[in-house]
Amino acid sequence: MTIAPQLKRWRSDNGEAVDIGGLPNDLIEVVKSLHEGVQQIADHRIEQARQEF
Repeated sequence: MTIAPQLKRWRSDNGEAVDIGGLPNDLIEVVKSLHEGVQQIADHRIEQARQEF
């Protein structure tokens, strides 16, 4: 069991409630984009590892 599903659920439940502290919207969008890309890569690698085992 991994924590990924729980993190995704938490993120969907709390994503809009996160205090961004006045950061510029452009910066927030870049960070979100990077996060999504890294998450997709991690999900893909996890799926590959599952298939190998």
